[in-house]
Amino acid sequence: MGAPFRIAAACLLAVMTAAAANAQDLPPALVQRFTAGVADLKAGRLDAAEAAFRDVLRSGGGRAFVHHNLGLVLRERGRTREALAEFRAAVTLDPSFGPARLLAGTTLLTLDRVSDARVELERAVRLMPREAAAFAQLADACERLNDRRCVVEADRSLVQLAPGDAEYAYRLGLAYLRLSQWAYERLRTTASGSARVAQALAREYLRQGRTELAVRALQRAADADPTLPDIHLALAQTHFDGGRLEDASAEIARELAIVPSSRDAIALKTQIDDARQHALQAVPAAQEAIDPGPVDVDAAASLARASAARREDIATAIHARDWRAAERLLASEIDEQGDSASGNERVRALLVLLARVFVVDGKPLNAAVALKKAEAIAALDDPLRFTLVLAYIRLGRGDWARPELERLVHSDPQQAEYRYWLGRLDFDDGKYAAAIDRFKEALARDPRSMRAHDNLGLCYEALDDVPHAIEHFREALRLNRAASPKSPWPPTNLAILLRQRGEVKEAESLLREALGYDAAFAKGHYELGVLLDQQQRVDEAARELTSAAAADPAYPEPHYVLARIYRRQGNAARADEALATFKRLSTGRHADQK
Repeated sequence: MGAPFRIAAACLLAVMTAAAANAQDLPPALVQRFTAGVADLKAGRLDAAEAAFRDVLRSGGGRAFVHHNLGLVLRERGRTREALAEFRAAVTLDPSFGPARLLAGTTLLTLDRVSDARVELERAVRLMPREAAAFAQLADACERLNDRRCVVEADRSLVQLAPGDAEYAYRLGLAYLRLSQWAYERLRTTASGSARVAQALAREYLRQGRTELAVRALQRAADADPTLPDIHLALAQTHFDGGRLEDASAEIARELAIVPSSRDAIALKTQIDDARQHALQAVPAAQEAIDPGPVDVDAAASLARASAARREDIATAIHARDWRAAERLLASEIDEQGDSASGNERVRALLVLLARVFVVDGKPLNAAVALKKAEAIAALDDPLRFTLVLAYIRLGRGDWARPELERLVHSDPQQAEYRYWLGRLDFDDGKYAAAIDRFKEALARDPRSMRAHDNLGLCYEALDDVPHAIEHFREALRLNRAASPKSPWPPTNLAILLRQRGEVKEAESLLREALGYDAAFAKGHYELGVLLDQQQRVDEAARELTSAAAADPAYPEPHYVLARIYRRQGNAARADEALATFKRLSTGRHADQK
């Protein structure tokens, strides 16, 4: 009742002023009765006020402001339709009487006659261009009619009337956001394959800090129309911010070929050229880091091949998880083994053990080298070849992993895991249709594969097929909740998509579920921080983003969002520091692994 009451009070004040000026228009015998009715209305004596205004009308005082005041009384008493009749009578007598137009419009809104209400409210704002209540009610009517442009215009007028009012500024910002969403949906419906659709999606991804998806969307835009300005510029800026200088240089050259005089493109080219000149080496685009999970070290069989002098020391180091000591001892043992046939067999067993130690110690390149040396002595079995695959994937060398996975599929066609990882490689290459086929092949062999459903959701999201994405994300979530241990990824991936669609309540619940599974899950803290920032819950957002940065010190994106928050708070020094950290970590992420 708060808003209607404020509107009624505003109109009552207007009528008080009008009454003082216009009461003389009444017959002298009715002025006193009308004035008494006004006093009763102000005091909340609604019975007395109604009786007074009806007496005036019956006695020949049929004036617009009298009917309007009677309508106010009836509205306050909940007699909405009777009130509307009085407001109608007022505007019939005086079509220029703005307060009656406004109250007729708000009453029609109450009766859910929204189109009729809009007509009256549009007349009200023309008659009372300084009355904020009229524009506020018009914005509400247009919102209910889903007329986004009308909402923006009404809320913009509110901000012009009261520039310092935070509520009006918030309403206008929300109206612009919804207009943007409406425009995007209309564009997607009328021109689903156009470059601008992909460009708009990329901007949303960038706003969320999801740079990898933004790059893919911008690349689709460039493929759809390579001659469209701004697409290559956005790609160049995104690559530059991520430290991918060669990619940035190629894209800015394409932009300048389209618009040679673009000041923004020329300025960015200068930045890119300076960065390349001072770089020690080109920085390649790296694939998304993939965690294949731990690989257990089964040392018993291999240790039997070690010399008695070192066997106990190696076993002790492995048991204590002193991987560096185990690696040093194993390397020395391998170097000292002979070249006889039996020596080669011992060396191979120790190489396999060394490779497993390298894997759990996070040294995929060393693990791959050890396994290839072992393969030179004798063929790898499927489990060892799969370990080699995971090492290649950890290195970001999908091109090395793919032929090994194809060999494994040929060796064991019913193994779902191999097809799943082929799907992951296709996804990382942007081949979403091929990835979908691979994940479906994996599900045909293991219908309860949570990861296959989760990655199908990612594929469909990348293709902007939201219904199928949500379907598979929810199935992954269901399977994950029944699993032990539980992964934080399924609730996080679904939450990201729901947040993008404006379903923030469920998105927040899912992100908190993910953090319940893993309190140190940096991605979960980051996504929750982004969501809270979008809801203007700035202090909570900053805490989550700080937790994300602490959980993963090499994670760039939390620092980027923190920089935006600090900038809005007027803390330029902290904003500059956070942005510098973002750029430094982004460059480091894409540096060559040694």
